[in-house]
Amino acid sequence: MESLERLAQHFPLVGLSNASRATLTRLNAQAGLRWHCLLSAEDAQSYKPAPDVYRLAVEIAGGGAPERILMVAAHAWDLRGAQALGLRTAYVQRPVGDPPLATDSFDYHTAGLADLVAVILDR
Repeated sequence: MESLERLAQHFPLVGLSNASRATLTRLNAQAGLRWHCLLSAEDAQSYKPAPDVYRLAVEIAGGGAPERILMVAAHAWDLRGAQALGLRTAYVQRPVGDPPLATDSFDYHTAGLADLVAVILDR
């Protein structure tokens, strides 16, 4: 949570998930996660990795250039979907994630969210 708090001081944080809105609201409240906006694939009427889901995130983030948005995930399939739409990508390693393939080329690859925050904020 501390890493999200640090990021939230500098960037708008948008949670994007395939979970339903009701499930997301409950999970985030229980975990105490901080988002400026929380989006469900339900809002796009599709599921990741469909382009419409990432397109919705771009629109909510201001509709600017997709390359100004950094998609952070522990699932390489999710990052590939975001990349296909032009978003920048950060793979954050987790025990239950989907690791990148040798052919994947993400903008960042870190051992955890704290490491990613350090790379982004403590340059």
